[in-house]
Amino acid sequence: HMAFYGQSRDRKLNFARDAKTVNKSSHLDKLRQEREERERNRHRTQSAIAIQAVVRSFLDCCRHGHALRRDFDEAQAAGAGCRQLVGLLIHFYNPRQASRVLEADHQRLLLVAHRILNAEGDAN
Repeated sequence: HMAFYGQSRDRKLNFARDAKTVNKSSHLDKLRQEREERERNRHRTQSAIAIQAVVRSFLDCCRHGHALRRDFDEAQAAGAGCRQLVGLLIHFYNPRQASRVLEADHQRLLLVAHRILNAEGDAN
């Protein structure tokens, strides 16, 4: 390296600056990793909230279906008419449901169908 006067000088190496650069680089890497970890945590939290919402909705639908089935069974036991039973049945009957629920609902549907047929037979 040449000075303005044309004389050469020995170059002094500043190792402290290199150490600062390494420390700065490792510090920036650490900050980046922490930022990525916070982002992963945010994503996990949002995913958990979404899953909980779906589960709550499913459980609410199950409870509502059970309540409707209970209302149907109580109305049937009390001797409710066909119109009332059909009105209740159409709110929960779904032929694509799980087999255990579907079998019980099929029995309810058959009960209403037999009542309707018997009512028609009595009218004739």
